[in-house]
Amino acid sequence: MRKCVVYYYMENDTIQIVEPRVENSGIAGGTFVGRSRLTNPKTGAAFKPEDLAIGTDVDLYGRVLRVYDCDAFTRELYGQPPAEAPPKDAWCGQHKKDRARVHGVK
Repeated sequence: MRKCVVYYYMENDTIQIVEPRVENSGIAGGTFVGRSRLTNPKTGAAFKPEDLAIGTDVDLYGRVLRVYDCDAFTRELYGQPPAEAPPKDAWCGQHKKDRARVHGVK
């Protein structure tokens, strides 16, 4: 599982998707999709805010992104439900355990 931040620009319906860098993950992170107008494969039209509601799966370039949270402004503006729990990530859990073991942290 890889976490991404989706930026939706209401002024022109463009989207930018960025993957935050995670230290020692072996994944470079950075921009996944530069700011552009993307077509929703389910509707054939440009993505709209309602296409990015919490709990939806977004298919982009052969990858499925699960929307599980949003900022407080967006939640209030669209009446979004509370955040879902992020999916479990086995690698991050094991990485934390390994670092604790190596550094003697309990």
